[in-house]
Amino acid sequence: MMKITPPARTSSPQTHLSIPIFGSNRASGHSSIPPFKPFSADMAARYATVRASFSGKIAKYVGKVDAFADVIASYSRRKGFASALQAMYSRKRGFDDALQAMYSRKRGFDNALQAMYSRKQGFDDALQTMYSRKQGFDDALQAMYSRKKGFDDAMQTMYSRKRGFDDALQAMYSRKRGFDGALQAMYSRKRGSDDALQAMYSRKQGFSGDVAAPHIPKTKERQSCHNPTAQNF
Repeated sequence: MMKITPPARTSSPQTHLSIPIFGSNRASGHSSIPPFKPFSADMAARYATVRASFSGKIAKYVGKVDAFADVIASYSRRKGFASALQAMYSRKRGFDDALQAMYSRKRGFDNALQAMYSRKQGFDDALQTMYSRKQGFDDALQAMYSRKKGFDDAMQTMYSRKRGFDDALQAMYSRKRGFDGALQAMYSRKRGSDDALQAMYSRKQGFSGDVAAPHIPKTKERQSCHNPTAQNF
């Protein structure tokens, strides 16, 4: 495609080109040169015809030049619009790149957030596991405490039974001591009776010295004969 350089811009828009035409003034419509005075009417008519034809061609040419100038101006405007469109497209591409960068950063943030959420989920799972283990430990401790209470109750029952057995044994020992006391008293009374009998026998022996005294066992012999359990005291 041929590159067309548009005309330089002026303060006022250019609608047509001014082309100087020899022998005519477009602004006033009159010739700057005095009209040629023909020698005859026929010559004057022919001159007028040629001049009119030439003026029509010039006007047509000027119209084409103005149309071409309009085309150039339109192309310039179109090129300016294309440049503006290109600039907007460039800005849109920059905006798209910035948006893509922001999206990439958002994806990185989302990935980091997902990683943090995964770590939190793992921590929650570990905490749940630890809580379950603590619950199992608490249940085992409660079971051990219940067994200890049962053992303490059984031990308290055995201690109560032992105390009852000790009390019964103490009562039996007290009764045995009472029985031993009564037995000792009976033995003392028996010894007194033996002593009295011995005294009476001695007095009887003094009255009848000629009569042989019967054999009376000694104290220890009497004790072994009449009180078999006295040797325990």
